[in-house]
Amino acid sequence: MDGAGHNHGYFTPAFYKALQKEDQYVGQIVRALEEEARALRLEIPENWDAKIPAGLFQTRNKEMCLDLPSGTKESLK
Repeated sequence: MDGAGHNHGYFTPAFYKALQKEDQYVGQIVRALEEEARALRLEIPENWDAKIPAGLFQTRNKEMCLDLPSGTKESLK
């Protein structure tokens, strides 16, 4: 949207047209995410609060291991 403001001027008809198009893209993304969640039988929250679900990125150990391109592993603390 910042590009639309710079290119067409902020709060102009062209800016609002670009804003509407971006809103449509966001809607497409949300619908695709909801369809995928349903396909995976995941619970879809009523309200998206932009918070990552608790425990989503917890690991079994307190360290994370990364596979590096060389095939070696190093841990991050």
